[in-house]
Amino acid sequence: MFAFFLAGIILNAILLVSSSIVLYSRWWSLPIAILSFLAALVTVVAAILGTVMAVVFQAALGSQPELGVEASIGTKMLVFEWIGAGFTFVAFIIHAALGCYCTSRRDMRTGRKGGREAHEMAGSVGHSSVGDRTKGASPPGSEDRQSKRRRPTMNGQ
Repeated sequence: MFAFFLAGIILNAILLVSSSIVLYSRWWSLPIAILSFLAALVTVVAAILGTVMAVVFQAALGSQPELGVEASIGTKMLVFEWIGAGFTFVAFIIHAALGCYCTSRRDMRTGRKGGREAHEMAGSVGHSSVGDRTKGASPPGSEDRQSKRRRPTMNGQ
């Protein structure tokens, strides 16, 4: 159990230092996601072992009344173990999702992908107003998309 927790701490420390590299390239997401999966696996196994050991020791000591030893399960220890395992599992889910759904900063900077903000800015470059259809102002149909975005709501905002 302690070896698993120690391995989980080491893997999480490595992730803490190296996970910012995922923002620059999606190619780093796979190794970081694998590393976070290993950290989550090791930490969850350690929490399971800790829970099983606590229950078994409590049952073993409680079954010998002639010893005069009374045992109880340490709920603070179990809560601490499972919170750590849960956060490590959430970190794995986030790193796995970063590889599938997010755009890296390099892709946004080079213009390959950009999300909603980059498309809005690309549509508004080179023209002075939404209704201006002069030559070179904007691609056909972009005014319609922009006017739909700026449509007032029911509140008048």
